[in-house]
Amino acid sequence: MQRTVLELQGLACIEMEHTLPDKKQIISSRSFGKPVTELHHLKEALTLFVRRAVAKLRKQQLLCASVGISIKTNRFVQPYYHPFLLINLPHATDDVLLINHLVIQALKKIFQPKLNYKRASVVLLNIVPDHAYLPDLLADHEQIRVRKQLGDTLDSINKKYGRDAISIGSCTFKDRHWAMCQARKSPNYLSNWNEILRFD
Repeated sequence: MQRTVLELQGLACIEMEHTLPDKKQIISSRSFGKPVTELHHLKEALTLFVRRAVAKLRKQQLLCASVGISIKTNRFVQPYYHPFLLINLPHATDDVLLINHLVIQALKKIFQPKLNYKRASVVLLNIVPDHAYLPDLLADHEQIRVRKQLGDTLDSINKKYGRDAISIGSCTFKDRHWAMCQARKSPNYLSNWNEILRFD
């Protein structure tokens, strides 16, 4: 009651957050422009989603210990199929190659042929700060160091030459069958030179 009275008198009683709370999850999810039926198309899409999610993870200097993936058919067309599979990683990491390898292996387990998939998602879970995590003594510390350097190199190249200038496999090639339909997307006035607003 005292706090309520003070708030009504104009005195703030809720302390400001000087540090942002840790993220609980990072999601990369898209609907496909056309129904996807082939496993290799889903592999390409999920590889791109992993790349985008891990880029966010690395930018915030975080690591994840679990990854969830899901693929969905159209809920209005039967049969509706929407599996979700959780993958526990060997250790908390931001290694895009390791995460992508395990995601593709998991995709093979849940994929069912002859279905029209409409959406796919990658979720990074059990997130911890990079500076506060110590790998297990039995972990391959040399591989972790090398993969960390590789990730830093990928980030620096993409920062210099643009997002997805270099990536994994063929997931960023243009005109992919599964590419999201963006005919009605708002222009990127501030980030794309070709879409700058002009007045004649």
